[in-house]
Amino acid sequence: MLVKADYSQIELRIAAEIALDRRMLEAYRDGDDLHSLTASTVLGRENGTVSKQDRQLAKALNFGLLYGAGAARLRRCRRPIRPGDDRA
Repeated sequence: MLVKADYSQIELRIAAEIALDRRMLEAYRDGDDLHSLTASTVLGRENGTVSKQDRQLAKALNFGLLYGAGAARLRRCRRPIRPGDDRA
């Protein structure tokens, strides 16, 4: 018998359980996308208004923090700030 399983974001789910992180646990319980939630929190936007690129950056942040990426490594993943961007 061959069993194949795909555990979506299993590392983050385990980290949420170990850390007893209320917000992460609630997101998983409610079926929310953790990367989109992170993007909305970090970028100060309403959840559901983040772009695919924003989500990808949040994904790099989530896994980078989990696997010990330092500030220099995370800085290389950031989105460039353009003139007129509300983050400037």
